[in-house]
Amino acid sequence: MHPRRRVGEHSLDLLLMKLQEKDYEIFSLRNQLTQQSSSKDSEIDQLSRKLGQTEYETKKSQEKEKELQSSLKREIEKLSSQIKAKETTHEETKEKYKKMRDKYDKVKLKVQSLEHYLKDLPTADDYAKSSESISFSIQH
Repeated sequence: MHPRRRVGEHSLDLLLMKLQEKDYEIFSLRNQLTQQSSSKDSEIDQLSRKLGQTEYETKKSQEKEKELQSSLKREIEKLSSQIKAKETTHEETKEKYKKMRDKYDKVKLKVQSLEHYLKDLPTADDYAKSSESISFSIQH
């Protein structure tokens, strides 16, 4: 029985050694898993911070865009109002110009008519000559 006991002890020692190897493997795998898990957790934290920062920057950009749109809308409304005022002034000026032009044309016609009339009238020299001629004719 004694030799068998050694065989049994030997196989028990062998099993114990295999069990220790497996325990070491398990410990090593757990250690690797912990390291990878820690690395992944760190990466997730870093990506979460980047995501948060990007979301914050996106929100700020959207707010800035809304402010800019609002500002541009007010500027457009202001310029549109100024354009309408200028158009009204332009139309009024155009109307005044038309009236003044009509007046000018009428005055010009009157002046031309008076010049034509005056052209047909004798000048002071013509009158003097004509008077002399008439007096000369009457005297003779």
